[in-house]
Amino acid sequence: MSSDEPALAGSVFTIGFIAALAIECTSLRRQLPRASTWCIAQSGPGAARAADAARRAIDSGADLLVSWGLAGGLGAAVAPGTVVLSRRVLWQGIEPLPVDAAWH
Repeated sequence: MSSDEPALAGSVFTIGFIAALAIECTSLRRQLPRASTWCIAQSGPGAARAADAARRAIDSGADLLVSWGLAGGLGAAVAPGTVVLSRRVLWQGIEPLPVDAAWH
């Protein structure tokens, strides 16, 4: 599946979760074995480490990638347990990339 293909309802994917911190990976692993189609990779801080972890997840069979984190102190109006989904991806030096709204 390429990055420009829409998600198909009822499809089964191996999801690669990339998380910087061990506690973030632990929060995902607590969902196993229900999440048997998950590949969890701890990256450590920084974009280069996240990119390396993403490559490892893809090499391990991930079809989709999710950047996962526990956003402490995101904002006073954001209650604990709130799921935050992006509308676009920002990267230095390129135009913002839209996110497939059907995946929300």
